[in-house]
Amino acid sequence: MKIKRMKKASLFRVSNGFLPAALFAAVCVGRNIPAHDLFLSIYLVRFLGLSTACALPSAYALQPSMRYVQGSTLIALAMQLIGAAIALPIIHVLKLFEHIYLLIACGLLLNIEHVFYEYLYAVGDGSSALLCRSITAVLVFTGLALSSPPGVISGYEAMWPMITCGLSAAVGLVISIGIGGRINPKFSLQLFKSIPVAMLQACLYPAIGVSILLFSGLKTATWLPLYVGLILYELCRTPFRRSPSEARPLNRALLIVCAAAVLGLLPFALGKTLSADISLSGDIPYALCALILAALCSFGLYGNIER
Repeated sequence: MKIKRMKKASLFRVSNGFLPAALFAAVCVGRNIPAHDLFLSIYLVRFLGLSTACALPSAYALQPSMRYVQGSTLIALAMQLIGAAIALPIIHVLKLFEHIYLLIACGLLLNIEHVFYEYLYAVGDGSSALLCRSITAVLVFTGLALSSPPGVISGYEAMWPMITCGLSAAVGLVISIGIGGRINPKFSLQLFKSIPVAMLQACLYPAIGVSILLFSGLKTATWLPLYVGLILYELCRTPFRRSPSEARPLNRALLIVCAAAVLGLLPFALGKTLSADISLSGDIPYALCALILAALCSFGLYGNIER
């Protein structure tokens, strides 16, 4: 008689890295400015929406039934709308990018897709969540690639990213409705209790990375280093800090990444070429530094060691 073994739960979600990987790929094909603007719109709506999409996993973990899960999901969707509404006047004042309404719509739609992505994991269908995020990454990259012809640096058309972001949110909605079952929500305050930690987790590395790029005087050609570190940071993300036993694989992986990054930096440091080449290839040493920064942030938030 064959005994079916239960699949061991994993803290590692490879799909978490798909969206920053799409931004990275867009920069590699010459779409730095639209990728930069899309990144800012995503994180501005996420921050002003109190990172409720990122707070969902920890809220789900402490809720006793699917009715509460559905209630938290609906609250998170409403918070994305509030975040986008607050972002509009801020963008008008700061003038961060040109296509204000279209880009805020992109940020709103991708954060809504993030809510559906977390909801699919909550209902126990990780395969559908993986499929949903894979489709989103492909659509985001396609929209960024279509936003401007090859070789055009200054201007771009933001309608294409908005269309593909809308399609990604629609795919998440359809899959969530098809799998989530009957909607009968029950509301609680658990999501709001998870917000402080979720905001720190969602914004720590992006905030430090953007601050360094904007205010340190580094001469980078693109924001590629930020996206490289963001891939690692998102891959390490978990709702709660790992226990010492759970953190061992993470600690080893982060040590390997840091050691490889330091070794990769040696030729640049010895040749004193860290800021000599203002091109995409010149961003490589900064990308290695971003990996070290992302590893430190990841260990600080999710890692652990035995005393």
